[in-house]
Amino acid sequence: MYWLILMFTVIIFIGLQITKRDRTARQNFLDKYSKEGYESGMSEIVKEYIQNGQKIQAIKQFRTETGLGLKDAKEIICLYDIEHTK
Repeated sequence: MYWLILMFTVIIFIGLQITKRDRTARQNFLDKYSKEGYESGMSEIVKEYIQNGQKIQAIKQFRTETGLGLKDAKEIICLYDIEHTK
């Protein structure tokens, strides 16, 4: 019984550490983008996809290039699209 409680506690602790690390990495990346401007890390391929109205392809390519999650990549692509496409 005690080993079950111990395992449960260890699993929760590890999960919290992973979540904290992921949040820190995400925040560091977003801080970098806000300081340098999100366009600095965006390839010409991604910009071309956006200009051609292919936002899904742009998000996929941007995620591949940066390793960002779907939510973060979508936010950056949509922001770029709003500011540069009329």
